[in-house]
Amino acid sequence: MRRRVLRLVVITIIGLYFATKVLPLFSEANNKTYIVEYGKIEELVPVKAYVIRDEKVISYIQDYSDMELLVEEGSIVAKGQEIARFYLSNENDINVEKDLKSIEARIESINEQQNNGNHFQNDINKINDQVERNVNLLNVYLSNGEYDRVYNIKNEINNLLEKKNAITGSTSFTGINLNELEEQKSQLINKLNSYVKVVKADRAGYIAIGSDGLEDLFNLSNIIKLNFESYKVLKENSVKQNDGMSIRIVENFKYNYVIEIDNNYLSGIAEGRVVRLRDNNHSNREYKARVRKVISDETEDSSLIILSINEHMDNIFSNRVLQLDLLKNIYDGITVPNRSIIEIDKKIGVYKVDVNGFVSFVPVMVKGRNDDLAIVHNSHFDTIIDGESKRVLTISSYDEIVLDGASVIEGQKIR
Repeated sequence: MRRRVLRLVVITIIGLYFATKVLPLFSEANNKTYIVEYGKIEELVPVKAYVIRDEKVISYIQDYSDMELLVEEGSIVAKGQEIARFYLSNENDINVEKDLKSIEARIESINEQQNNGNHFQNDINKINDQVERNVNLLNVYLSNGEYDRVYNIKNEINNLLEKKNAITGSTSFTGINLNELEEQKSQLINKLNSYVKVVKADRAGYIAIGSDGLEDLFNLSNIIKLNFESYKVLKENSVKQNDGMSIRIVENFKYNYVIEIDNNYLSGIAEGRVVRLRDNNHSNREYKARVRKVISDETEDSSLIILSINEHMDNIFSNRVLQLDLLKNIYDGITVPNRSIIEIDKKIGVYKVDVNGFVSFVPVMVKGRNDDLAIVHNSHFDTIIDGESKRVLTISSYDEIVLDGASVIEGQKIR
């Protein structure tokens, strides 16, 4: 009997030893910890932004096959400045250009010939000598009063000059040919000009190419009247491709964005508030925008937000739709995993691990969250208790907390 009791005591002692030494090892393995550090999180919402500008299509040429832009897209132009040439779709214009180049080459060749002299030069020199001798004789006859001879010599001089003009003047072979070529050249140039339309700016502004047909429907003045019905028109027509044969003039760098967000993300967004936008396609550059209007409807699960912005953004003139991130808030403080935060007696907090491996509940105050982490106050925070402001001590940087707050209880030893 005594042996049986002794054996039971020994088994009990071994069991207690196992419970105090071995089980905590399993508990430590199952309760991972997290070292809190200073960090920053962003509360962002990916959005599709529809760009609204003050702009006008000043030229749309459907029957013209090609366009020559005389200024760079995005550059500033003055009123009345030539900005583009449109070329009529005509197969004959290629032949006209070839004929014009051929005539210009022939004209250049004839001019070079005349400048460098030609094979008629000896005849011209003889005629010049004869004219000079006859002029001298004419002076002698006039001095002597021999007027009958004056008449004859004068006719001979005129005949010689007509002969010279026949060789080198406008009545010569080369002269007649050159005049005809110049006339043909002029006719071809006029024909080509009839295939071209020159477009001038009717106002000052920034040049943009292409049109989606929404320029007259939506501008900075009437966008404030936007509703869900007109937003549908904007949304459906913005998917159309720019035609590439239209020219727009954007009046300034001021523009609005229209975005649609789920009502679950609407908190904190109010008219007049400044938010930040991030363009993920261009080096994550951020822009400030002011909330101009929030449009909500009880029958809709989302809301429309009109944002006003006057910072220059790349490709802002050529794109109607941009993919952006709306940065609602940026929080900094110490980071805590969301799964570490639990609620006890209507207080939220985490389980802090002391140097001996025991856990204790410590209240925290959350500044903001994302899907994985929360930012909480460091060292202490102020709160209202029984109508009075109280300072509450909380966790600090590099404290060790339990990763899964629901996996332990107050006072448990996890290592």
